[in-house]
Amino acid sequence: MALTTIQLKTLRYDLQELAHIDYHDVLTELLDHYATLTEQKMETGLSFEEASRWAWAELGSGKGLQAIQADFVRNIRQQIRRQHMGVLKSYFRWPTIVLTALVGVLVYLVVPMLSDRTLTIGLVGVTLVPLAALLRGYWYGDHHRENVDKIVWKYVYRVGVLPVNVFQIMVNANFFSDSPASARVFLQTHTSVVTMLSLLLLIYAASFIQLYQQKYVYKHV
Repeated sequence: MALTTIQLKTLRYDLQELAHIDYHDVLTELLDHYATLTEQKMETGLSFEEASRWAWAELGSGKGLQAIQADFVRNIRQQIRRQHMGVLKSYFRWPTIVLTALVGVLVYLVVPMLSDRTLTIGLVGVTLVPLAALLRGYWYGDHHRENVDKIVWKYVYRVGVLPVNVFQIMVNANFFSDSPASARVFLQTHTSVVTMLSLLLLIYAASFIQLYQQKYVYKHV
């Protein structure tokens, strides 16, 4: 016995409001099971209300359904963590290490040719790139509140906000608290350190972008 549109909306309401199922993927799967069980009970002669109550109990009621959603979130987080580690490891190969060394030498040679204003704006711009990656993640999480993207954003926020903010404060505070000339001295004196930190931060930000582009599917374990 196929359920009507109104009956399906009622079952969806139960899942969203009573069991607090927030993620679309989980909601779709549970609604399918909920509707199937309800239809099977109705075929035995039960009314829709009685059949849905039996189906609700067989699914585990509120706590059981919440446990399913919690397992979904945990599973997706594990996938995100593994993906992130894989992305970061892929960056630290010989070509990247050699490129980092070459960029450090290039920065040391180019810095004396730049004006104080250009130097300051350039480095501040570098520090804003990771912030842009975080803002993109915030937009994804805010506009896809019922999607896996929300879980990705929460992960990125947890692992990304602290290092990005610490680097920005460490570098920019030196420039804005002293004269512009001190920025030149600081960068020339600590070229390798600043270059390495900048590249690491950019790599870290790039890994966030790759996480946003990845598709995550719930895997039963």
